[in-house]
Formats: sequence, C-alpha cells, structure tokens
Amino acid sequence: SHFEGWLDISGTADLPTAQAKAEWAHFSGWKSWGYGKEPVWLKVEIPPAGFSDAEPFILIARPTYLDSLTLYDPETGRVQHSGDFNPPSNDAFSSLLFTFEVPALATSRHVFLKMQTTGSRVIYLSVMKRSAAWTHLRNVEWATGCVLLLSIFLLAWSLAEWWSTRDRLTGFYISKQLMSCLWGFMYSGFAWIT
Repeated sequence: SHFEGWLDISGTADLPTAQAKAEWAHFSGWKSWGYGKEPVWLKVEIPPAGFSDAEPFILIARPTYLDSLTLYDPETGRVQHSGDFNPPSNDAFSSLLFTFEVPALATSRHVFLKMQTTGSRVIYLSVMKRSAAWTHLRNVEWATGCVLLLSIFLLAWSLAEWWSTRDRLTGFYISKQLMSCLWGFMYSGFAWIT
C-alpha cells in the first residue's frame, strides 16, 4: 500500500479539505511529525480485491499511545474511530494495536485517517487481508506478552532475593523493575484492552 500524510497546521480541516489537498508527503514505515496538538491527515491506498476474493482489508496503526484516530472511507461512507481515548470494541479486532476494517472493492481507492494525539505524532501503518492481519496481531500479542512476562519474572525473582538478604541494591532494582513492568503494561497496550 501507498501512504501519504500532511500536518493540518490550522487544525480545522475536514474530509473534503483532505480530499482536495494536492500535495501530500509520501512515506513508508515509521513517520513522525514531532510534538504538537495539530492533527495529521493520512491518505492510504487500498488495493483492489482479487477476482474471487472479497476478504476485507485491515488497516493497522501503531504505536499504542495514539489518542484519537478517525478513518474516513469516502467510497462506502463509513467513518470509524479508534485510539486509546476510545474503547477497544470500536476496533475491527480486539488487539494491542489499533485496527480498522476496510471493505474490499473491485478498484483501488484511498481512505483517509485523521490522527490527533497529545504525545508524539509518530505512526506506523500497514494494510493486510483480514486473515493475515489476524495472524500478525496474535504474533504481536504473544511476543509482547512474553517480554512483559519476563519482566514480571525478574521482578518476582528480585523480590525473593531481597526477602532473604534485605540488600539495599536489590531493593533499588525492585523499584526499577516494578516501574518497568507498569510502563510495559501501559505502553504495550495491555491496559487499553483490559
């Protein structure tokens, strides 16, 4: 898929304004617009469906701390919302990442994603068929869960060590590891889906 974006300096652009915009900055992979409150508009090319394949596409957005994402599909008239300000039930899949279901049509088209966040305006987008997206999202959850579980195991180990020795340095490690576990739980998206 083809991704383009622009920073809405005025903060007042709507879908017709985005559709009429002539100049977009092309990007692939991660893209950042720094920090600020101005929204970012993204134009995503959705490929055509195969001859006998009407399986919908899933647009996946990350990182997990994006506040508000609104997807506009002018061809179908659908408007979908996601982001950590919205319940995970709004997503196509209940997952750690933000997902939007986009119907497959016979011709390629563009959908528009409006991103607003109070943190850094960084995004990574990918478009996949529904079955491939489901597998990808489950793999992300397993990998993220394993790293978080390792962090919790190290916290438990250090607590046991501190309990038997009362070592001050181990106590500092416990506080550091506790903060790492909490940060990992929040940052990875587990707090959002629970």
